[in-house]
Amino acid sequence: MASVSVSSDAFRRCVGEFATGVTVVAAEHDDGPAGMTLNSFTSVSLQPLLVLVSLGHGSRTLAAVRGSERFAVSILERGQRDAAIAFATRGAPFARSYVRRDDDGWLVIRGAVTALKCELADVVRTGDHDLAIGRVVAIDHADPLEHHPADRVHHAARHPRPAALFGRACDHGAVGVRGGSEHGEVEDGGSHAAI
Repeated sequence: MASVSVSSDAFRRCVGEFATGVTVVAAEHDDGPAGMTLNSFTSVSLQPLLVLVSLGHGSRTLAAVRGSERFAVSILERGQRDAAIAFATRGAPFARSYVRRDDDGWLVIRGAVTALKCELADVVRTGDHDLAIGRVVAIDHADPLEHHPADRVHHAARHPRPAALFGRACDHGAVGVRGGSEHGEVEDGGSHAAI
């Protein structure tokens, strides 16, 4: 098979076709709190419980994660577009109004569907990102965990659903999702998010 040169823009458009949820990762260290909107989040292992987030080299969020050796991943529900935008806006200050600090100091988004609280297990540097692997030590749920029935039409009216990216990604998204910022950052592992 002949190799084909692929531009970063073409790659971004391609992976942007994959519908995914929207999360905010937050951590705090000596320089204060930092957080970013991202969709490059995945579960890695059940034994032990591990998740992975992809954070850009040099981002404030990565520095806070490394310094504190922990982070929280808040999975947003559909009505939290404003929170997603606040943490995706380049150069914006840390959006404290959307965040609550729990009794153990974790920073989670108010009203998120769920939040995973993670201790940093490893950081793997690859390409233009660092993959932060977290060991899940606690989970918050907005509602009790339950089995979702196959027919979700009626169920969706009663329970929050995670925010998701649907349809084609756009060059700048509804949020302006490129690059990093001083406090509000977005990382999407190479795809553009249309929130």
